Amino acid sequence: MLVGDDMRHKIFLITFIIILLVGMSTLIREQKDFSYAENRTLAQFPHFTVNTFLNSEYQNAFNSALSDQFAFAQTVKTKMNDVMTFADYTNINKSICKNRYVQVTTDISIFDCSDRFVLTYYKYEEKNAQKIAKRMKKLKEVIDNQAELYFYVVNNAKTFDFSKNELTYDIPKIINSDNVDAFTYKNFDEYSNLFYKTDHHWNHKGSYKGYTEVIKLLKGKDEPVLKPIEEIDFKTNSVGSLAKLTGLNIFEESFKAYKFDILKHDEYINGKKGKYGKYEEYLKGKVPQGYEIMHYLNYYGGDAGELIYDFYNNKNKENLLIMGNSYQQAISLLVASHFHKTYVVDHRYYEQEMNKKFNYQDYIKKNKIDKVIVIGDYSEFANIDLNFH
Repeated sequence: MLVGDDMRHKIFLITFIIILLVGMSTLIREQKDFSYAENRTLAQFPHFTVNTFLNSEYQNAFNSALSDQFAFAQTVKTKMNDVMTFADYTNINKSICKNRYVQVTTDISIFDCSDRFVLTYYKYEEKNAQKIAKRMKKLKEVIDNQAELYFYVVNNAKTFDFSKNELTYDIPKIINSDNVDAFTYKNFDEYSNLFYKTDHHWNHKGSYKGYTEVIKLLKGKDEPVLKPIEEIDFKTNSVGSLAKLTGLNIFEESFKAYKFDILKHDEYINGKKGKYGKYEEYLKGKVPQGYEIMHYLNYYGGDAGELIYDFYNNKNKENLLIMGNSYQQAISLLVASHFHKTYVVDHRYYEQEMNKKFNYQDYIKKNKIDKVIVIGDYSEFANIDLNFH
């Protein structure tokens, strides 16, 4: 018994020391800014002040940062995703997935025995359609007489039932506006040519189609569009958001993009001059490798509260405001080349990154906005921030 007790004491002591060392390393190592496993910005350790400590703000912020920054936290979360997945897809009897959905997780499926993940479609609910209609009506009322308002709906797999080849939510019809268009396809084969295998975003072919349709909507059918100089295969395995969320690395695809000749311009990310996205590094052959790299976000640019493009040689052209989620990231630069100044606002991150509330009317007036366009999938139109201040 004494030997057993002694061994337990040693195990406890060793475990305690390991936890202590991991905790100490968390506090002294360089903080991480972004989680590719969760596709979000990570909380940072706060600066200590007497006021924030007394009102518990410091303690709450510290707890959030500790959870995000704890050593090995992202590895653990990635492995937990593995636990949530279903059995090896390669062993599934193909007869059960022919022209059907096979669920991988709650929101992710595989359709028609294909070699790609898709978002499981949303079944139509009238309350959700009414929610979108009311939100867009309110947005029209707020922007009315200040700028022209447009809508571009990206119909991804969330709003399309491939087994029936039909939309579950016809958002343009729900919005009921003359200035609306949508990214569409007829069936799963067309979808597969326009979207990634492992990511919910459109690929370079899909985003280019979206760019040309957005310009036609905003500027008319006679507006010349940029033509790709070439298609470049970066010959690196593209691991997207859906693969990350499932934890399954069973599908492979090489990351590709179109090269364009873009006019000289300045870019500002969250108020600071810089370069949005790493497409120039990729084109120079500096392509990052590794399973953790999500090339869509890395190449085109990650989530930002505010992005400004200043095409200073287009001073006689209009100013544009793009309200959108991550779908705009692949086309905002191309669209901006048709305007003088283009402001891109992601309502999910604006207040956090800019440290202030977003006010539509003030923003439009201050920046002399001529046109406003909302770009995104179902989530953008259902959840866009309409908390006006």
